[in-house]
Amino acid sequence: MSNTSNSIALQLKKLEEDVLQNETRKDREAVAALLTDDFCEFGRSGRVFSKPETIQALQKEESAQISLVDFCLRSLATGIALVTYRAVKQGEAGREMRTSLRSSVWVIRDGKW
Repeated sequence: MSNTSNSIALQLKKLEEDVLQNETRKDREAVAALLTDDFCEFGRSGRVFSKPETIQALQKEESAQISLVDFCLRSLATGIALVTYRAVKQGEAGREMRTSLRSSVWVIRDGKW
Protein backbone atom coordinates (compact mmCIF):
# COMPACT_ATOMS: atom_id res chain seq x y z
CA MET A 1 0.00 0.00 0.00
CA SER A 2 1.41 3.43 -0.93
CA ASN A 3 1.92 6.17 1.66
CA THR A 4 -1.10 8.03 0.25
CA SER A 5 -3.29 4.92 0.39
CA ASN A 6 -2.06 4.18 3.90
CA SER A 7 -2.86 7.75 4.99
CA ILE A 8 -6.36 7.52 3.49
CA ALA A 9 -6.90 4.14 5.14
CA LEU A 10 -5.93 5.58 8.54
CA GLN A 11 -8.27 8.56 8.06
CA LEU A 12 -11.22 6.42 7.03
CA LYS A 13 -10.61 3.84 9.74
CA LYS A 14 -10.65 6.66 12.31
CA LEU A 15 -13.95 7.99 10.88
CA GLU A 16 -15.49 4.50 10.97
CA GLU A 17 -14.28 4.03 14.56
CA ASP A 18 -15.81 7.40 15.47
CA VAL A 19 -19.20 6.20 14.20
CA LEU A 20 -18.91 3.11 16.42
CA GLN A 21 -18.28 5.05 19.64
CA ASN A 22 -21.23 5.34 22.07
CA GLU A 23 -20.58 9.06 22.58
CA THR A 24 -20.82 9.69 18.85
CA ARG A 25 -23.78 7.38 18.24
CA LYS A 26 -25.87 9.20 20.89
CA ASP A 27 -24.93 12.66 19.55
CA ARG A 28 -27.37 13.56 16.76
CA GLU A 29 -25.19 16.42 15.47
CA ALA A 30 -22.02 14.30 15.42
CA VAL A 31 -23.74 11.52 13.47
CA ALA A 32 -25.35 14.01 11.09
CA ALA A 33 -21.92 15.52 10.39
CA LEU A 34 -20.41 12.11 9.61
CA LEU A 35 -23.18 10.91 7.28
CA THR A 36 -24.03 12.43 3.92
CA ASP A 37 -27.62 13.48 3.28
CA ASP A 38 -28.13 10.62 0.79
CA PHE A 39 -26.75 8.05 3.26
CA CYS A 40 -28.47 4.68 3.37
CA GLU A 41 -27.78 1.59 5.43
CA PHE A 42 -28.89 -1.97 4.86
CA GLY A 43 -29.89 -3.63 8.13
CA ARG A 44 -29.62 -7.31 9.07
CA SER A 45 -33.19 -7.85 7.89
CA GLY A 46 -32.47 -6.26 4.51
CA ARG A 47 -34.44 -3.13 5.41
CA VAL A 48 -32.97 0.11 4.09
CA PHE A 49 -32.50 2.95 6.58
CA SER A 50 -32.18 6.62 5.59
CA LYS A 51 -29.95 9.11 7.39
CA PRO A 52 -32.81 10.42 9.61
CA GLU A 53 -33.95 6.86 10.42
CA THR A 54 -30.40 5.85 11.29
CA ILE A 55 -29.90 8.85 13.58
CA GLN A 56 -33.21 8.11 15.31
CA ALA A 57 -32.41 4.40 15.72
CA LEU A 58 -29.02 5.18 17.26
CA GLN A 59 -30.73 7.28 19.94
CA LYS A 60 -32.64 4.19 21.09
CA GLU A 61 -29.73 1.76 20.83
CA GLU A 62 -28.26 0.29 24.01
CA SER A 63 -24.68 1.30 24.68
CA ALA A 64 -22.12 -1.32 23.69
CA GLN A 65 -18.45 -1.59 22.96
CA ILE A 66 -17.96 -2.05 19.22
CA SER A 67 -14.58 -2.62 17.63
CA LEU A 68 -13.58 -3.13 14.04
CA VAL A 69 -11.25 -5.76 12.66
CA ASP A 70 -10.06 -6.85 9.21
CA PHE A 71 -10.23 -3.26 7.91
CA CYS A 72 -9.59 -3.02 4.16
CA LEU A 73 -9.54 -0.01 1.82
CA ARG A 74 -10.18 -0.23 -1.91
CA SER A 75 -9.85 2.84 -4.09
CA LEU A 76 -12.75 2.99 -6.56
CA ALA A 77 -11.72 6.24 -8.27
CA THR A 78 -9.99 9.46 -7.33
CA GLY A 79 -11.66 10.70 -4.15
CA ILE A 80 -13.89 7.62 -3.80
CA ALA A 81 -13.07 4.65 -1.55
CA LEU A 82 -14.75 1.48 -0.39
CA VAL A 83 -13.92 0.27 3.10
CA THR A 84 -14.87 -3.12 4.45
CA TYR A 85 -14.46 -4.53 7.94
CA ARG A 86 -15.94 -6.76 10.59
CA ALA A 87 -17.71 -4.97 13.49
CA VAL A 88 -17.56 -6.87 16.76
CA LYS A 89 -20.12 -5.82 19.36
CA GLN A 90 -19.11 -6.85 22.88
CA GLY A 91 -21.54 -7.86 25.59
CA GLU A 92 -21.17 -7.81 29.35
CA ALA A 93 -17.85 -9.05 30.75
CA GLY A 94 -16.33 -8.76 27.27
CA ARG A 95 -18.13 -11.71 25.76
CA GLU A 96 -18.89 -11.37 22.06
CA MET A 97 -22.52 -10.56 21.30
CA ARG A 98 -22.52 -10.16 17.56
CA THR A 99 -20.20 -9.85 14.59
CA SER A 100 -21.31 -8.19 11.37
CA LEU A 101 -19.69 -7.51 8.03
CA ARG A 102 -19.70 -3.81 7.15
CA SER A 103 -18.93 -1.77 4.06
CA SER A 104 -18.98 1.95 3.43
CA VAL A 105 -18.38 4.08 0.38
CA TRP A 106 -16.55 7.30 1.24
CA VAL A 107 -16.42 10.30 -1.11
CA ILE A 108 -14.38 13.47 -0.77
CA ARG A 109 -16.77 16.44 -0.78
CA ASP A 110 -15.62 19.99 -0.15
CA GLY A 111 -12.16 18.70 0.67
CA LYS A 112 -13.11 16.21 3.35
CA TRP A 113 -14.23 12.60 3.56
